[in-house]
Amino acid sequence: MRAKKVFIFLLVILFAVLPALVSCQNEKPKKSQVSVERTDEYGRPYIEDNVPDDLDFGGETLYVLVRSDDLHVMEFGVEETNGSILNDSLYTRNSRVEEALNIKIKTIIHYPPAGTVWASNDFNEAVRAAILGGTNDFDIIASYAYYGVALANEGLLKNLINVPYLDFSKPWWNQDFISEMTINDKLYFVIGDASFSSIDYTFATFYNKDLAKKWFPEIDFYKVVDDGDWTLDYLNQLVKNIYDDKDGSGDRSNGDFYGIGIATASTPIDALFAGANIPITSKNSEGLPYFTFMSERTIQFFDKMYDLLFNNQGVLPGQYTFDSIDLMEKKFRNQETIFNITKLNTVNTYTDVDFEYGLLPIPKLDKEQEDYYTCAYDASSFLSIPVTEPEDRLEMVGAALELLAAESYRTVTPAYFEVIMKYRYLRTNEDARMYDKVLAGVRFNFGVVYSYNLNNIQHLVREVLNNRSKDFVSAYEARIDAAEYNLEKLIEFYLEDNDT
Repeated sequence: MRAKKVFIFLLVILFAVLPALVSCQNEKPKKSQVSVERTDEYGRPYIEDNVPDDLDFGGETLYVLVRSDDLHVMEFGVEETNGSILNDSLYTRNSRVEEALNIKIKTIIHYPPAGTVWASNDFNEAVRAAILGGTNDFDIIASYAYYGVALANEGLLKNLINVPYLDFSKPWWNQDFISEMTINDKLYFVIGDASFSSIDYTFATFYNKDLAKKWFPEIDFYKVVDDGDWTLDYLNQLVKNIYDDKDGSGDRSNGDFYGIGIATASTPIDALFAGANIPITSKNSEGLPYFTFMSERTIQFFDKMYDLLFNNQGVLPGQYTFDSIDLMEKKFRNQETIFNITKLNTVNTYTDVDFEYGLLPIPKLDKEQEDYYTCAYDASSFLSIPVTEPEDRLEMVGAALELLAAESYRTVTPAYFEVIMKYRYLRTNEDARMYDKVLAGVRFNFGVVYSYNLNNIQHLVREVLNNRSKDFVSAYEARIDAAEYNLEKLIEFYLEDNDT
């Protein structure tokens, strides 16, 4: 009898909760509810995007204009799997975006003119011709960062703040870049996980562990970094006597052994400048940029660089030529230098070296500097939308760009940078930790990003050093007036009352 009562009691409870169970089963979970416990395929918390689930653009094609070299074609143009982790993760990203929005993604490749390889300004000319001609051939522009910014103040780019579904608070957009480059609620180009070249092109210091053990048997370089001692002065003293007349010429030459080689007017100088945390511009109380380039810190940096390059027999200072830059890479691979300041993706060329290598940040200016900083090579892809983008396509373009960034964050970045870079090429946990430290220190500055518009102000340090001159102040004074004028015009553009 007692068992019967228990059964009846349970039956009552079941009928009481059944409507609620049915209701929960039929109710579609909200994104916020799903994201609490959901993780991606790499075990990270799944951060939901704000693109609606029910968008359907009826098979429309999204056209992305890219440069013709393999890396930048691959950023958006992977059409099939081939077994490569990077290629296949990009393919997966594109497929997910295409399926989610019912679109097709197609790249338009801009090739340089016949007989040339330098297509930076030529790429801009192609964009100008298309936009001014009203052809609407492409929806997204993946431009050469240093030169592509000129398209903004020419009125050729859409203000991305006004584009539907773009959410620049999300982690797949570089937050430092967003903060620095948004002026008067206007943002004309952006970077983040969608343009993985900006991460692939980040500068760091590689070193030959085998040679380091020979020359510096007592030094733990990871501890040097952790203690905050990895500075320009430390590097300078470290390589003072690291020299061997390897080719027997009796003179210092390209064929000799050095502690480090640095092409004096090349992009590693930009990296060292960024590492010293020197802003070309700062923002005033109204959020407008003004020049802060010339300072005691800048002079200190220049003097330290001059001493490192030209008063140190352990340094091979090259010239501002591609041959000189290539020489520094070759000498490191041939074990003719111990250190090499270069882009992270250079590690792809170290697959067949017969020595152990490690990774360190860019040296700080001095020990008082709190953190390690770096920058991305200025050939990274900046993403923008042409001002002539038809309004009836803008919703699709915004949703696609947001999802390309989000899916890159979920798929491409962890697959390539976590799986390949950190655990295939960088063979120790310490190197992987240094890798994270390097990426955490990437910074952007309005004056650096817009240097092309500001009389190439960023290249001033390169040029003076390349001329083997100590007179940085005079060179600055000869250039700053034109740069100031151009900055005023740039600010005027940002303050104009337009809503493009």
